[in-house]
Amino acid sequence: MAVRAEQTLGNLVTQFSSALDFYRELVQNSIDAGSTHVDVWLEFLPDEKGDGADTIAIHIDDYGEGMDEEIIDNQLTTLFSSTKEDDLTKIGKFGIGFVSVFALRPKAVLIQTGRGGQWWEVLFYQDRSFSKSRLEVPVEGTQITLFIEGDRARYIELVHSSKKTLKRWCRFSDAEVTFEDRADPRSRGPEPINAPFGVDGLCATRVEHQGTEIALAYSDEPTYGFFNNGLTLAETSDVEDAFGKRSDRFEHIAVRVKSRYLEHTLSRETVLKDQNYDKAMALIEAAADNQLFSRLVYELTELAVVESLEGSKLSEYFKLLGLFTLEPPALIREHRRRPLLRTLHGKPLTPQDLHDVGHGEGRVFVTARRSRLTATVHEQGVPVFAGDLPGLGYYGKQGSVETPAGARLSIRALWNALSSSHSGPSRLFGGIRKAMMGQRARMSTIEVVDPHDVYQHVDICEPHDEQRRLLRAAADVLSAAGAGYAKLGACVLKDPPLQSPLFVIGPKLAPLMALAPQLRARRNRRPAAAVNVAHSQFERLVALFPRRPALATYCLAKALLLQEDRLLHLDSKIMAASKKELGSNA
Repeated sequence: MAVRAEQTLGNLVTQFSSALDFYRELVQNSIDAGSTHVDVWLEFLPDEKGDGADTIAIHIDDYGEGMDEEIIDNQLTTLFSSTKEDDLTKIGKFGIGFVSVFALRPKAVLIQTGRGGQWWEVLFYQDRSFSKSRLEVPVEGTQITLFIEGDRARYIELVHSSKKTLKRWCRFSDAEVTFEDRADPRSRGPEPINAPFGVDGLCATRVEHQGTEIALAYSDEPTYGFFNNGLTLAETSDVEDAFGKRSDRFEHIAVRVKSRYLEHTLSRETVLKDQNYDKAMALIEAAADNQLFSRLVYELTELAVVESLEGSKLSEYFKLLGLFTLEPPALIREHRRRPLLRTLHGKPLTPQDLHDVGHGEGRVFVTARRSRLTATVHEQGVPVFAGDLPGLGYYGKQGSVETPAGARLSIRALWNALSSSHSGPSRLFGGIRKAMMGQRARMSTIEVVDPHDVYQHVDICEPHDEQRRLLRAAADVLSAAGAGYAKLGACVLKDPPLQSPLFVIGPKLAPLMALAPQLRARRNRRPAAAVNVAHSQFERLVALFPRRPALATYCLAKALLLQEDRLLHLDSKIMAASKKELGSNA
């Protein structure tokens, strides 16, 4: 039996991934004992006998209930003995916390403790045997000292590793934990290990329930942490490992949860995924759907109404907009009437406005460039949504998606969410990634374009005689072939692009008209068209018209249809109509 106990003890000692993990176990035991403060300090004890045996002393002092003789005999020195089995506030339920100190192979371990007017000293030797003696001097709480053989280099390494280990396991501890290197003459006293409980990211939110505290934030590179009494149970950046079937919901959300209901596995390597874990997952999901998402909507709405938004605040707005579109469509639809979409001119619009524009026009306009053209589009009652910053991607990362693709993707995703009956997280960006990788992806049919790629400022002009005759003849031929325009006029482009178009179209001849075939005719209503009289092709046809009117007319009519990319099957009818109207001199 002694051999079996020794083997079991050896297995427990060596199970920890790091020999310094004993800090977590001892701080945990201190919290279980009711201590609100734990001091960890190291000192270097140089060899004074000249035999080269320098000693490193690691001290862990708490101010909890301490131990009396009964606890020492029946729990501290008896393997697996524990009274914590049914107490959810005490997570050291396997009774192996103290055993972990032997992973560092100390020369000795000294415990001084007291309770109920008794004060005791227990000394564990290198072979794990121990002696117990009564103390006359009072001891508050429990003081544990590990004596380790090592030189000054080993001491320096232990100082660094100890601080790092304490921050890993205890930075959110419910008890105040301090660390001090007393061999350092520059030391200014104990250094706090604790850090505020929370996560980094946008819309950082904290939600508290009885026995459970949740911190969430939107993040480009989220991590997930689980804690009990503030001590780390598990931390990972693997969303599948942390959330399993709920992983889609948290791909862009960093989460930390501190709960007395969560436990670690026997190996201490991860959180125990039991019924209490499932309850915690439900609380986290509710916090993401309610408090975190509400914070996102609030901040997005606040930024949307600011008249002049520049620099980091403008960047933040577009990051928030991209995150909004990644949320479940059901949540997005609940806020469809919130004014959170910035426009270049006028007040912000709602997702419902966007949806209505998309259905009515078949497209929406998005650009980062405010101009006379966008102002004119706005004056005609067509909203122009604000685009994002140069080089800003849909997650806010530089270079991930180039302008204006980031805002276009957000607008498209938002329109999809409002049109979808699906209630789960938006899959648009996953579809975009698949498309970039050559995989099939179901994308939205809504067209999101820059108005500068669609519209031109023009001057509607009165054509001279030969121009007027050619335009009238082309209009008659197109009408005869069943492809006529509401009106065919002449114009001069105010700000012609590098490749000046032959003509522009619109509901009527007006100062703002669209590049063909960008305008979508409504209900089969034919648009008006204005031919660019300064275009070289039109100038050549005007010169040809007196000599060969049928050919010039056919060429202009065909060129209009070619550029508009419509009704090309009517070519023979156009040719026949040209000969009939103008003779056979083609």
